[in-house]
Amino acid sequence: MGTVRENRLERCPFPDKKEWNKRPRGAHKFMASESVLLVKWKDNKVVSAGSNFFQNGIVKPLLDAEIQKLKSRLINQK
Repeated sequence: MGTVRENRLERCPFPDKKEWNKRPRGAHKFMASESVLLVKWKDNKVVSAGSNFFQNGIVKPLLDAEIQKLKSRLINQK
């Protein structure tokens, strides 16, 4: 898994950067082929990531309740 520069995603049908900037924080979209997963989301800035360690069918969006449950399990490390 690693971040991907915008110019490497030219042939992917993701919306352009200007459209992403209009979206709310947390907006996301992912695309997958048989061997590659690409994810794009809006945090403080637009972030793109890709991975070739992927099995089709195991990716699903998390519900807010699931996210809160995961956050409650996190351990603060100082």
